[in-house]
Amino acid sequence: MMEAIEREDYLRSRNRHPRNDAARFVENNIVIAGQSAPVYSERRDSFVNVPDAAQDNKISMELWKEADEEKDQLFATMEQVRTKLAKKAKVEKEALNLRCCKWEQVMQEVQTTATDWKTSAKNSKTMLCIDKVGRNSDVFSSWLELLPSGDYSSSICGVFKIAFEAAGQYSRVEEAIFETLSEIPEILESSRRYIEIYADLQYQSLEEKTFYLFRSILRTLIHVMKFFSDSKIHVQKMEDLSRRLIAFESGQTDNPTNLNRPSKAMALEMARTLLELIHFDQGVTSSDTASYLRMGLSLDERPKARAAAMVTNDRFKAFMSDELASSALLVNGHADLASVEGISPLSFVSAEFVRIAESTGRAFVTKFFCGQHPPRYGQSFPPSPSRGLMASLVGQLVSQMLDKGVDVDLSFLSQSDWHDIYGLELSTLCSVFRELTNQLPAQSLLLCIIDEITQYETTALANDINVIFKKLTRLVKRREDIIFKLLVTAHSRAMRISKHFVGQMLDLPEDIEADDSSGWHMTTMGDRREV
Repeated sequence: MMEAIEREDYLRSRNRHPRNDAARFVENNIVIAGQSAPVYSERRDSFVNVPDAAQDNKISMELWKEADEEKDQLFATMEQVRTKLAKKAKVEKEALNLRCCKWEQVMQEVQTTATDWKTSAKNSKTMLCIDKVGRNSDVFSSWLELLPSGDYSSSICGVFKIAFEAAGQYSRVEEAIFETLSEIPEILESSRRYIEIYADLQYQSLEEKTFYLFRSILRTLIHVMKFFSDSKIHVQKMEDLSRRLIAFESGQTDNPTNLNRPSKAMALEMARTLLELIHFDQGVTSSDTASYLRMGLSLDERPKARAAAMVTNDRFKAFMSDELASSALLVNGHADLASVEGISPLSFVSAEFVRIAESTGRAFVTKFFCGQHPPRYGQSFPPSPSRGLMASLVGQLVSQMLDKGVDVDLSFLSQSDWHDIYGLELSTLCSVFRELTNQLPAQSLLLCIIDEITQYETTALANDINVIFKKLTRLVKRREDIIFKLLVTAHSRAMRISKHFVGQMLDLPEDIEADDSSGWHMTTMGDRREV
């Protein structure tokens, strides 16, 4: 009984309710015998018990409390300014409760100011600033709605309201003030995609980004208000404001997320957000490669002979050395699965190929070792290993593009696409990978190595695997501006995906005799490659 009361209290007191229809349905209708009724945590995107949900809420509240001191400082400065301006006002205005100020009130003042100034000789540059505030009003209002309940949004709205009411009394500085204020909504306009995502998905990292952006705006507005409160406005302070604005626009404030910059910094932030949503960890792929390289050194002579047969095959050598055209190759090892001990020798070759390609630093190298991520049904993330495969390829490509200084533009993603990415929807991940390849510099070399695909050639994964290799082999056939090379290996024989590699398969003999040269062929593999 007490637990039910605590749950009801929590549901009534939380800042916002789930926007996901399925989450609301489960909260209101599903009860599992012997378990606590679930509540939905947006920070985790999962159902948790009431104590865990309350803890999430506490963490969020403590984050925003970090800005309370500066927020209260801004309100205090606004009160000083309002008192000072009231003494100069020719007409007494209705007292405004600053802690309840809304953006609608700001826009009413903007409209009034714009109407009055159209009939006056005001500076045209200042009028352009007013116009910018109006044009970017919708996205700024949407961002304000993301802030916690209370007076967080009012602290920002109050400054705009006071400034538009009173800037005309300070003709020497009004242009600088309006320019500063108008830049803030414009910066938020460049963050529109992030705002749309966070509005529907209150992911923890996105909340932190919102907080840091709020605090940067807060500090800028404190500076603006000090112009009004100090009657001795000097040129030096004007220059200070300009520097503050430049820092705000270029992301040089102490905001660690660099959301402030309207172009490249925002694109960078969205790329990082994508990596977070798919739970990408570069260390996993590097560890997989290192493990197979290490285990490959202990292969017996017979497996080494099979690896050497692959390395010395003319078709494989041509695939490795030709970097002038895109190509695909499926290697069937035809090994006897009953006699397999340790790793596949083809996995060792794949890992060595990755090591060699990465050592040059010239190519974009994406890889996935299926044997390191076998199907485990019932796991929560990734929802299926095949989706994990595609998410890994996307994450690796994004990460390497960032490392190599290649701009990652995710503006092609719609709001529903972002939700699909968070859920690792396969078709969307494939589309993202394709679009990212379009952003690589001309004549870039992109390698994609997928090892031991037979691990995923199960009935349950058949459709997913078909989609993945249909998309990847299509990229090989259609790309002319970059060189895309796709290498897929199977310790025995790949059956389901072979239809996508007609004329692009290498079948090793079933019986391969061991000889003393096998180890030498592996150690000199890098001497015979050009990629």
